[in-house]
Amino acid sequence: MTVPAEANAALIAAAPETAAERDRLREVLAELVRCVRGGDETSGVSMDDALMDADEVLDGTKAPPAPDPLRDAAPELLAAARAMIAWGDAEKTGPDYGSQTRDTHPDGEKIWRLWWDNQTALCERAFDTARAALAKAEGRS
Repeated sequence: MTVPAEANAALIAAAPETAAERDRLREVLAELVRCVRGGDETSGVSMDDALMDADEVLDGTKAPPAPDPLRDAAPELLAAARAMIAWGDAEKTGPDYGSQTRDTHPDGEKIWRLWWDNQTALCERAFDTARAALAKAEGRS
């Protein structure tokens, strides 16, 4: 949104805090545009390009970038993968009876039951997280 110099000067004189807030919001929008476009210091999307895009979006001469559900779901997908790995690792190691076994440890059944209940809860949480992440990645949430 290119503001004519006279109008900009008038706004700054009349309401400097409003002009400063407008400029700050414009920079925030530019950073958002740059992030949505996948821009960073190495991507070739400069802040100047992002500011120009932001101005065009504000002017209505350009549509804002389309959302990317897969990229937006990346944190949830990562959390789901971590939960699945934690569950799988615990399945491989099994309950800890020290140097004894389930049959020889005095609390063997209690240790196993606690491990089993925790595994069941972790498995359920891992799959619930995965389902929610996939729904978000597929645009169903």
